[in-house]
Amino acid sequence: MPRLSRLEALHRKERDSLLARQKASATDSGNTDMALNTNWMRRTGWAKTFADSDRSFLAKVAQMPQVAEHGLLLGTSNGTDLYS
Repeated sequence: MPRLSRLEALHRKERDSLLARQKASATDSGNTDMALNTNWMRRTGWAKTFADSDRSFLAKVAQMPQVAEHGLLLGTSNGTDLYS
């Protein structure tokens, strides 16, 4: 199964890369440049709704849960681990 192990290695590398990028930009600075926002983003108030949000948590919420005992760890709130 060399193909399967290669595929697993590629997936692991991609997950590590995504995690590194998420950690680098943990909170949204709320870019207010109108040229960078779409009409949909302006109509929905995207920047205001997600201003200073934990972007890594939002990205995790959008992911499919991993096959594990507790699912995907989203973060910790008030000392309690949150899983998808």
